[in-house]
Amino acid sequence: MTQIVDAEWLSQQINDASVKGITLAASTLIRGGQIAVGMQMPAVRDLAERLGVSPATVSAAWAQLEKTESAGG
Repeated sequence: MTQIVDAEWLSQQINDASVKGITLAASTLIRGGQIAVGMQMPAVRDLAERLGVSPATVSAAWAQLEKTESAGG
């Protein structure tokens, strides 16, 4: 079973709730080993609510993160 990153924990790691900020924070956590490769990110709506942003912001960040990580950084 795939582990899911805890939305509460992740929201506390994000200082900038913009698309760029969310992407950068998540990428840094992945590269630093705090989020294991292959872990499932939290639900868009859950994280968006915790960050006080629209789901579209988190969705765009996840899309950008996929591009960044699949390109090797």
